[in-house]
Amino acid sequence: MKEILITGVAGFAGRRIAEYLQSAGFNVCGVVRNRKGADYPFPTIEQDLSEPIECQQKFDAIVHAAGKHPGSTMDELKRNNIDAMSNLIEFARTHGVRKIIYLSTTNVNGEIRAEEIDERTDVLNPDPYGLSKYVAELLLKECKELEGVSLRLPGIVGAGAQRSWLPSVFDKFKRNETVTIYSPEFEINNFVHVEDIAKFIEILLKRSDKYLTFVLGTSERMSVRDCVETLKSTLDTKSVIEIGEPKKAPFALNVEHALAYGFSPRRPRDLIFDSFATTTPPRDCCNGLIYRIEFYEPTVEECMEETLCA
Repeated sequence: MKEILITGVAGFAGRRIAEYLQSAGFNVCGVVRNRKGADYPFPTIEQDLSEPIECQQKFDAIVHAAGKHPGSTMDELKRNNIDAMSNLIEFARTHGVRKIIYLSTTNVNGEIRAEEIDERTDVLNPDPYGLSKYVAELLLKECKELEGVSLRLPGIVGAGAQRSWLPSVFDKFKRNETVTIYSPEFEINNFVHVEDIAKFIEILLKRSDKYLTFVLGTSERMSVRDCVETLKSTLDTKSVIEIGEPKKAPFALNVEHALAYGFSPRRPRDLIFDSFATTTPPRDCCNGLIYRIEFYEPTVEECMEETLCA
């Protein structure tokens, strides 16, 4: 598979995945709502995915990274998460596309009643956002004509990432604000680097499988306290870390299924330094050290485009 259509390239994850796949030798074309004033290192087409897709180009696969995020209205979620998937499936069926890889979210699980979740964990009372992503997954799964893959993602990180937990904590450290953490000794892996997602997508594009679902995260775990203290060590900040009373039980991710298919995520400590520091310390040698930070400024298009950030 060489010709790849990627949605959501005006947003953080979509653009980084498109750039990686292009560098890996794929012919990439991005989908944007409006190209005006934007500059991309790959061809793009203008298309509102909530409407029937008019493009007549031929593609081998689609990487679907676009979608509305939590807090959107029910109508926005329906049009941009559910209708968009329906339109992409119809386009794929009628234009010879073989595979759709969908960036979904661990939010599809809704209420988590276990300390660890995987692809088999029950879906229980998801919020409107999680439900809209789950319905999109089901639409893809039910289309037997296509090879479908749903990647259930936690917080996506990398230089320029926004909205998820680690970037929000990092922003508080930059502002010297108090950071409140919960269940400090619980070990988590509920984050994934965007480049690790891209590399796994590269592997999946070279495979031929029936419908698959993967939960992605780091393979190793790190306590909440150590995550936040490691992140704080990348900055000269006056922020104080305080312990709060947890409102819900924490959980971690079982990523064994993805690892068996070649997923190779970086370790939590490496992920933090690779995402937030310009000078990465030697592996296992970063406790207590301070590193110079060069802040990434997202483009206007990345700030405005409402793309997936699970």
